[in-house]
Parts: sequence; C-alpha cells; structure tokens
Amino acid sequence: MQTGLLFKTYLIFSLEIFLIYAAVYAYIIGCRRAAKTNTPFFGLIFEETDNAKGQLDLMPIDNEEGSENYKKISELYGGCFFLFVSVLSALAIADSQGAPLFVGIALMTCSGLTLAPILGLCLIEIDENYGLKMFSLILFSSYACFCIGIFSGIDFNFLAPFIGIALLILVFYNLTALVVTGMFAGPMAFYSRTTKKNMSLFGMATFLALMVYQSNLITKLAKQGENNDWRSAFEFAHELYLAFINLVWQLMQNFSATGG
Repeated sequence: MQTGLLFKTYLIFSLEIFLIYAAVYAYIIGCRRAAKTNTPFFGLIFEETDNAKGQLDLMPIDNEEGSENYKKISELYGGCFFLFVSVLSALAIADSQGAPLFVGIALMTCSGLTLAPILGLCLIEIDENYGLKMFSLILFSSYACFCIGIFSGIDFNFLAPFIGIALLILVFYNLTALVVTGMFAGPMAFYSRTTKKNMSLFGMATFLALMVYQSNLITKLAKQGENNDWRSAFEFAHELYLAFINLVWQLMQNFSATGG
C-alpha cells in the first residue's frame, strides 16, 4: 500500500515539474534558433552575444519601455501570466469540487505551459546558461526534499509550526509592499536589495522545508494504508506542485535582487 500511494504521487508530481522544465528549455531553444535567423519568437527579437565565459547569451532587443514593440510584448507575456493565474484558480476550484481526475491533471499541465514563456524570458534576461543551471538545481533540490521526507525515517511534524510562522512572514512581507507600491511593483520596488535577497533565500528554505513536511505526511498516510487512490495522490501532488511553483517564484525574486 505504501509503494502505491508514494508512486502515484511521485509520478504525477514528476511529470508536471519536468513538463515545466522541458517547456522552459524548449522556449530557450526556440529563442536561440530565432536569433540565428533574426526572426521574432514569441513576440521578441534576440541578439546573439557572449557572456563572460564565452557562452552564447541571448539579449532581447526592441523591448525597451516606450518602443513600438513594448506594448505588444507586455500584452503577450501579461496574457500568459493572467492565464497562469486563471488556470491555477480553476484548478483550486476543480479540486475543491471533486472534478474528474483528468480535469485536474489537464489544468495543472496548462498552468505549467502558460508559466513556461515567462520563466524562459526571465532566465534569458539574466543569462540563460546560469539561469538553467539554477533552475535545474531547484528541480533536483525538490526531489531531494521529497526523498528526505520519505526515506530519512525522521518524523518532521516538528516543522509544522516553523513553516506556519515562516509563511505568515512571507505573506506579510509581500503584502506590505503590495499596499505601499501597488500590485505589479511588488517587493522589488519597496525593499532594499539586501532585504530582497535575504527574503528570497528565506522563502526558498521555507518551501523546501514544506516539501519535506508534505512528503513525510504522505509517507505516514501510506504506511497506514490510507488514501491509496489516484484522487488522493493527485491532491498530494497538487500541494507539492504549488510548493514548487512558489520555490521557483522565490528563485526569480533572488535573480531580481542579485542581478543574476
């Protein structure tokens, strides 16, 4: 029974986060191919440059604020973000209403695909070579936390109050900037670079700890022979998926604070 629930959860979670990685990688490859032919890709034109290590480093051009292409780009990537938030909201509603399993999986997949162009562009902005390495590190760190929660033999219940407090701190941190600077400016426009960097690291540690706690909880339920069905596995995978999305968001905050 234990293997069944863990395997089902692992399968759904793995497929979804690897899909995001594959979509981001495909976006970057598409941008590089477009740069070679000097053609636009996903609304942008890219110039081929080299980074300090001599690696190919794309540079978006004709995307400065006020340029002819800026409004079009803003609408395109803003639309992707709006779709991402809308699909995530629909996923939460579908999950709470007990929608068929395939609906939940389809919505989760769509949320990853709508997020991929935004993540891909963020990685290109800071150097896609470094960005992909860090994104890969986040991916494998998520798996490491999943394995620690399952195989360590430690009861991680003691993490619950600390995670709860940490999440409240993160909510307060973002809401403070939201109230002061407005929705789209966020913490980047309000706090110092040092504060932003430290809070992004704090956020990453929080969501990695949350993954350990969640996977440990799944292990306990599996050992009891409870919830061993695809619906329960999907709900657990959904929780891990949301933690992963927040982890990626904190990584983007860190890039913004440190300049890559």
